[in-house]
Amino acid sequence: MFLDFLYLSFFNSFFFFFFFFFFFFFFFFLHFITILLKYVVFICISLIYTSCLFHLFLYLINF
Repeated sequence: MFLDFLYLSFFNSFFFFFFFFFFFFFFFFLHFITILLKYVVFICISLIYTSCLFHLFLYLINF
């Protein structure tokens, strides 16, 4: 009885920690990807904006 209880508790804790770490890494990974996407989108928008300003500046100089 006691050995059964230890066996079950060991497996319950093992699965609990497994799922806990799995969800933790999964959410951390999602959070990291969203932050990266935000920065990539921000950098792309800023590059487009600066290129537009640069072209406008060149156009004004040529004009």
